Amino acid sequence: MNRITAASASSKVAKAGLLAGLMFMSAQVSLAQATPPAAPTVLADGAGAKSGRFDNMHKTRFIEIFLAHRDAKSGNFVAECYNSMFTARGIPATKDTAPQAQVEGLDFAGMKTEFGVLGASLNGPKIWLPDWTEIDMGVERDDPEGNTWIMKGFQLGLKPQKTYEQFVAAGASNFKQLPPGWKFRIKTLDKDYIEVPVTGVATIMPDEFFNIYDKAGPGMSNYTP
Repeated sequence: MNRITAASASSKVAKAGLLAGLMFMSAQVSLAQATPPAAPTVLADGAGAKSGRFDNMHKTRFIEIFLAHRDAKSGNFVAECYNSMFTARGIPATKDTAPQAQVEGLDFAGMKTEFGVLGASLNGPKIWLPDWTEIDMGVERDDPEGNTWIMKGFQLGLKPQKTYEQFVAAGASNFKQLPPGWKFRIKTLDKDYIEVPVTGVATIMPDEFFNIYDKAGPGMSNYTP
């Protein structure tokens, strides 16, 4: 899937105007609890959102992902809604912001753990019918294509700067600046991860330290961590 964008829920469809951007929205139902937990960080994804317009949207394929949790103040259930259309990339020429293979590779259990929410669910894929939309865009999550990349080779070089253990301990702070929408995470796998590229060719990417990563997901591995 393409980038995931958080934004405010002020889509001006009435003026005639969607796993990788997903639009932030909020929905509530009444169900209080005595001691509400701390709010997940995703709750702030709409802060500082900036207005943008998207044209040529008619018949664009999209999905929405809902991240459900309890509001820290009221204890009510709240669901943040992320929409795959509203990203810095705009609407692609294919008008497909949610390719089937990428949607099938979404790891909702992983999202639930990563973002500290009670649940993660899918809405769609659907086809967008308005011609254009104006909306406030916030944080984008996931890599630009919504893929997960797994490190398979740690770079030592002729003059090692860090051990593997030091690199893992530092986590995302190793990088000077991750590209917009990218994140680095350390995860202990729940089951064996097996790479079996259906084409016989793995897709490989280096980072700024020349560490090597393999693309995960449908057609590449048995599951997406």
